Amino acid sequence: MITSMSLANFKSWSRVDVPLGRISVFFGANSSGKTSLLQALLALKQTSASFDRRQAFDFGEEGKEQNFVVLGTFRDVVHQHEITRPISVQLSWNPIVPAPLGENVTASAIMYEVEWSALQDDVIVNRIQYRTTDVQFDLKRRSTTKFPLYQWSLSRSGQDHPELNSIISPPDSCYGIPRELARTAIDIDLLEFNHQFELLMERIAYLGPLREYPHRHYTWTGAAPQTIDPRGRGAIEALLAAERQSGNGKLHSATSSIVERVASWLSRFELAEQFQLTPIDRERRIYEARLQTQGADAIITDVGFGVSQILPIIVLLHFVPEGSIVVLEQPEIHLHPLVQAEMADLFLEIAHERNLQLIIESHSEHLLRRLQRRIAEAELPLASPEFIRLYFCELSSQGSTLRQVETDMFGSILNWPEHFFGDEAGDLDAMTRAALRRKKELMSRG
Repeated sequence: MITSMSLANFKSWSRVDVPLGRISVFFGANSSGKTSLLQALLALKQTSASFDRRQAFDFGEEGKEQNFVVLGTFRDVVHQHEITRPISVQLSWNPIVPAPLGENVTASAIMYEVEWSALQDDVIVNRIQYRTTDVQFDLKRRSTTKFPLYQWSLSRSGQDHPELNSIISPPDSCYGIPRELARTAIDIDLLEFNHQFELLMERIAYLGPLREYPHRHYTWTGAAPQTIDPRGRGAIEALLAAERQSGNGKLHSATSSIVERVASWLSRFELAEQFQLTPIDRERRIYEARLQTQGADAIITDVGFGVSQILPIIVLLHFVPEGSIVVLEQPEIHLHPLVQAEMADLFLEIAHERNLQLIIESHSEHLLRRLQRRIAEAELPLASPEFIRLYFCELSSQGSTLRQVETDMFGSILNWPEHFFGDEAGDLDAMTRAALRRKKELMSRG
């Protein structure tokens, strides 16, 4: 679980520190900076997954399907487009199991920080730091040339000064301690930090706001997809693979199959009474996704568009490995208010059942209201301010600011931001005044 994230000079954020919970939801107006918070995390994942280990920051490419984000250039990303500023991202997380750093040295919590700068027509890493309770490792650039050299230091608890330092080559990607240090550090496995960062990035799954349209037919080769991509592609294939893998689709420890779970949630959302995947050829390679709604049987393209938009979310939450970190951008798009509210229950229940962490950007008042209700009812394990973090992003002339929305044990918001979801009170007042005015006009005419 990621416990906190900090950014400096990233897009509209001059500086922000964000404690994260099991479920963290970011609200705010358009262009208020909430998407940028997600993009910083996704940029790290995208960069660490790049095949080019010399690439310090992968900004993404237009039209490339593997992209999680497309950010443009350093000038586009750096705060106020001041290319002389450095960009930094800091993450703190708890590994699923304590990280073995050496004999009798383990870490149950790790802090990582990276800082980038623009250098001529390139982007380079200025600094990487890993820190635990017992160990601190620093890698810092010590020259300003196109091919800079780096100095490193290692400190351990109880020591006033770093044990070792040397001039070495640049790091791998945005996180990798050079392998040449593996034989230099005594008693500490520095490369374990690389491994732990990679494990963290692998645990991050992302679903974007623009999910693909449903298909009349799905061709399946029999292979299980590695991931469900940011547009939701692979969701049907994941269901088919789960059905094939265990005979009834038991993708995790639940007693019912994943297809049955999907059908159950669609029923709770009042989108379909039944859901099934039906082969339509002898070789069982072409399938239809069929639903029954109000007694009528139809394929997914012939029912409301909302089914195809919520389906990848349900599948992804059941498909990712337990302990994953799921990033969802505007999951409520194209969904009815009832479904938006029920999504809160989906998030609360599956996050608890599968030990997931959810990081969500949303505009949905219905999602928020259901979370407030569940906090007040105190019946679901994660439905408390201890596990749910709500934030409101605002944009000023100085950049984005973040305000934590405080809730009490009864679900009440203690510091409701002005115009949180528009000016509802103002609209009601204006409507009342307009109604009274028109009534007077009608009476005067009569």
